[in-house]
Amino acid sequence: MDDLFSKLRSIPSTSFYNKKKPLNGLPCADIPSGSEDEDIGSDDEVVCEYEDVEDPDFLCSDIEDSDEMMNATMMNLSRSRLYWNPKFRFTQIAEQLSVNRWDEIKRFIHFNNNNNMPPSYDKLYKLRPLLDHFRSRSLTIPKEEHLSIDEQIIQFKGRSKLKQYNKNKPHRWGYKMFVLSGSTGIAYDFEFYIGQENKVITGEVDCGVSSNVVVRLARSIPKNVNYKLYFDNYFNGPKLQIFLAKVGILSVGTVRINRVPKVDMVEDKILSKKGRGAFEEKVSTYDNINISLVKWHDNKCVNLLSTYVGSQPTGKVKRWFSSEKMYKEITVPHVVTEYNIHMGGVDLLFIEWLV
Repeated sequence: MDDLFSKLRSIPSTSFYNKKKPLNGLPCADIPSGSEDEDIGSDDEVVCEYEDVEDPDFLCSDIEDSDEMMNATMMNLSRSRLYWNPKFRFTQIAEQLSVNRWDEIKRFIHFNNNNNMPPSYDKLYKLRPLLDHFRSRSLTIPKEEHLSIDEQIIQFKGRSKLKQYNKNKPHRWGYKMFVLSGSTGIAYDFEFYIGQENKVITGEVDCGVSSNVVVRLARSIPKNVNYKLYFDNYFNGPKLQIFLAKVGILSVGTVRINRVPKVDMVEDKILSKKGRGAFEEKVSTYDNINISLVKWHDNKCVNLLSTYVGSQPTGKVKRWFSSEKMYKEITVPHVVTEYNIHMGGVDLLFIEWLV
């Protein structure tokens, strides 16, 4: 792997493109819906047992109010208390229970009995049946050809050991999760970050902590049917993409150049002198896997690694040149176009589960 790009071989860029499509599509009629009678682990006895210890005044007989809480999660409001705000009041919820009652339910709701917690500590034990239910339903949805993996922050500023901070996200504070999504914004799989992951199973390659997130989420993707997977430079590396190619999953991702060993690419400052739209491509082969590395200069240089598409055929995009105060067309490699079209699916999701 260290000599991946040290010995380059010439491959026509126009042929470095896999146009085969997966065997299955995305028929909307086949998307399953959850059953209202399906048990996801929440039990009145579990909640009552917990609230008897914590607060004897809590009226467990009215725990059916938790249905209102689940309905509320479908509304796109930034904070739960806005349901009672005069400006945003949502009568279907506000007239059914008070805001104090809402807080009580969120405090006592459990989906597992604390007394039955196994020796292997699980930070999400109280919610594990609910999360497993959502995940099992998501896994049954037929997948799209183009899939992406990215992290998402579920906004939360309260006290929690699981709370994370990411300055590059719209919601900087909250719970972090990794999502496998399609270009349409449908979530097909997810994983909450709790610091207890990174277990490699037999048949998989240990690609590093961040890359292993992709390996785990890719387990649910059908193999050898030409699915295409996109991810950013937090996850990407040559070892990951070669492993995916060997199991029949094509991939494209931005990459940090220091993760590509022994590659002689033009320096950023030299490429930038050629102007916006300049690019360089190196193509190599490792274990019979063709892999392309493209460096492209727009406002700054970006590196992309791919196992199914290269720089050709190039296209044109309009960019604003402030010095000339006008739009001009610049050259864009095809791998950049593919990445930009299919990478943003996770950003279309709205997930505010039980927060």
